[in-house]
Amino acid sequence: MESVFIALGALIAITIFGILAQRAPSFPFPIILVLGGLLVSLIPDAPQIRLDPAVFFILFLPPLLFADGWLMNLRDFKAARRPILLLSIGLVIFTTLAVGWIMHMLFSDLPMSVCFALGAVISPTDAVAVSAITERLKVPHRIVTILNGESLVNDASGLVAFKFAVAATLTGTFHLMDVGFSFLWLSAGGICIGLIVAFFIHKLRSKILTDPNSLHHITISLLTPFAAYIPADALGVSGVLSAVAAGLYGGWADPLSMSPQTRMRAWYVWEMFLFWFNGLVFFLLGMQLRAVLGNLRDTMSWSELIGYAALVGVVTIVARMVWVFPGAYLPRWISRKIRETEPPLPWQNVFIVSWAGMRGAVTLAAALSIPVLLPDGSAFPGRELVIFLAFGVILITLLFNGLSLPWLIRKLCIRDDGMLDVEEKNARILGARAALLSIEDAVAKMEVNDFYIRSILDEYRDRIHSLEGDEVLRQTAGARMERYRHLRKAAIRAERETAVQLYRDSIINDDVLRRIQNDIDFEEARLGK
Repeated sequence: MESVFIALGALIAITIFGILAQRAPSFPFPIILVLGGLLVSLIPDAPQIRLDPAVFFILFLPPLLFADGWLMNLRDFKAARRPILLLSIGLVIFTTLAVGWIMHMLFSDLPMSVCFALGAVISPTDAVAVSAITERLKVPHRIVTILNGESLVNDASGLVAFKFAVAATLTGTFHLMDVGFSFLWLSAGGICIGLIVAFFIHKLRSKILTDPNSLHHITISLLTPFAAYIPADALGVSGVLSAVAAGLYGGWADPLSMSPQTRMRAWYVWEMFLFWFNGLVFFLLGMQLRAVLGNLRDTMSWSELIGYAALVGVVTIVARMVWVFPGAYLPRWISRKIRETEPPLPWQNVFIVSWAGMRGAVTLAAALSIPVLLPDGSAFPGRELVIFLAFGVILITLLFNGLSLPWLIRKLCIRDDGMLDVEEKNARILGARAALLSIEDAVAKMEVNDFYIRSILDEYRDRIHSLEGDEVLRQTAGARMERYRHLRKAAIRAERETAVQLYRDSIINDDVLRRIQNDIDFEEARLGK
């Protein structure tokens, strides 16, 4: 029963902190949750909740990665694959070596493999943290694509490096060729399983579920990330990349096969689902402070712990900057094709990419998964220190980098390039033209021209004029469309109030009210805000 109250308390807490985040838009939601969890963990009688790595990797990670993959634009991901791979593989290796070398300089009594384990565990950025912070920032779309793509892929490379560093500590042996082969096997195997699972689930839904509005579609979409992650993990390949690959496939296939009602319902369900899971992840992350400090307070002073954490955090941030700038410009200087095919690269954009290296719960969960004992029964060397330093890097990158990122974007005058708005405008124009031609063809065959037909034609002509006409036509069409929306919303509001009043007067029942409200809600959603 106590665990039920703790879970309910956590949901209440993330709701409260979510409301605070809305009132303080300059503070990203994940950071407020981490700070809230830190404060709660310092309350003397607060329950001590430990983040179980097994539960996190199976319960929380798959849906969060699947959702990020689903929302990732596959076309833009492919266009930015070179910088994404440079960051998700090259930077992971570079960070692992840099942090491992510094750790060995600081703690010469620790095995080199343990030092590299820390470097590997803090090398990948966190997909959930990065996407949650960048979604509020008005920056060029390519920056967001690179950051989100990096964070989706580098979990696999970081966890592979971490796995071999831990294995080297346990066995006392290390083979570089094994690392390279295993990375290729884990990555390729995970991607293949994710694509296969997503493909068969998509076919299953289209063949078996004949009702396009069935809630079973949404239920299956919620289960898909687990169907991709669990078998991949059981087969010893990357469950992370399997969930990401399934999300990428779903993001490409689902919008083309779902009915409008199912798409809207699925989006609402996933929004609530992700709010809970994101909130719980960051809140529980903040609550780990007391548990992480528990076994270190007697071995080191507060000043030593803070100093070591700050140093490792600085090395992590600097290593990213040292890698990102040459990685961004050297290929352009070497290859003429890159210069001609890729957009210009202002140094301000490169700096933002180098600064936005936030770590999150994946790093801590991996650190907590370090074995307690070696095969001979002795304690795993430096385990608690590695966990604390990993936790320190998470806090530093979230609080320092994450909080300063919006300020830096404003100071560097980085703005959204508007490419998505241009694409949307062009697509709307082409769609409206196609609709207009279709209606005109239908009218010609019907050989009628009454008021209702003329009003439909006028609506689409106004839509085209408001998007691409000259200034006078845009203003006239825009004003006419605004009056139309105002009148339709007033009419819809009257319909809704009448239906509610009929329900309250017991003239109609609940089912009739819901059906009427559903139609009214769709109509109002079509009109927009």
